[in-house]
Amino acid sequence: MIARGQEAAAWRSFLTQLDDAPWARGFLHLEALDAAGANAAAIEAVCVEQRRGRREIHRYDRAMLRSDLTADAYWDSQVRAKKRKELRRLQKRLADLGLVESRLLTDRSDVAHWCGAFLALEASGWKGREGTALDCKPADAAFFRAACAAGFDAGRLHMLRLDLDGRPIAMLVNFRHGAGAFSFKIAIDEEFGRFSPGVLIEIANLHAVQDDPAIGWMDSCAAPDHPMIDSLWAERRTIVQYRIALHGRGAAQWQRAAVFAIANGVESAVRLLKGQG
Repeated sequence: MIARGQEAAAWRSFLTQLDDAPWARGFLHLEALDAAGANAAAIEAVCVEQRRGRREIHRYDRAMLRSDLTADAYWDSQVRAKKRKELRRLQKRLADLGLVESRLLTDRSDVAHWCGAFLALEASGWKGREGTALDCKPADAAFFRAACAAGFDAGRLHMLRLDLDGRPIAMLVNFRHGAGAFSFKIAIDEEFGRFSPGVLIEIANLHAVQDDPAIGWMDSCAAPDHPMIDSLWAERRTIVQYRIALHGRGAAQWQRAAVFAIANGVESAVRLLKGQG
């Protein structure tokens, strides 16, 4: 958690503490940084200022939504006509089964019920069978409930559901931050998988985001080249990982320098072997 405008000061302080820590024998590995963000810029500036080694070891692009278009205009301009036609067909087929509604959580008294519905929905699918659903571990389920409750109270929870005759067949949890938001988790009823409920709730999410003037962008937090969200959102956020050298005194300085150099050398050798140059 770094205050806006204090990025460089924060990283100077943090790196100095690591330099002085006897247990820090290697280097600092940083993941999931926005390549165009203030933190990445501050880290680069501080490393140059302190003549500290910095190596970018990985970068990838993930889908994000950032547009001034209306939801309908965005949908028509960014999603292929063939895909739009197919999704309209799925929406019609689903509507033949009953009343289809998309809803945004707005009532504090509904938070616990919606959280329970999400946990049950996620656990009903493959994550439940593999033991990775939040509800598989009481501590994870409790954390999820507490985060959603606190998020709602702080005006940061953005939670949607797609219902068929009042029964949730897809749910989506996002969290607002500043002028934007981050997508956290999605759950679907696999019984209705043939209707692509995950895509249908993302259509509802598109309208919810674009109709809300308080949300300027949303980061999908998805894996790179995600087949579903990449086909719906046209914008991309570049995410980077850095390896940062640590300084020190005496033997610690030489040890850390050696570890940093060895890690870089091994990585370069692996890339050459893979033909990545």
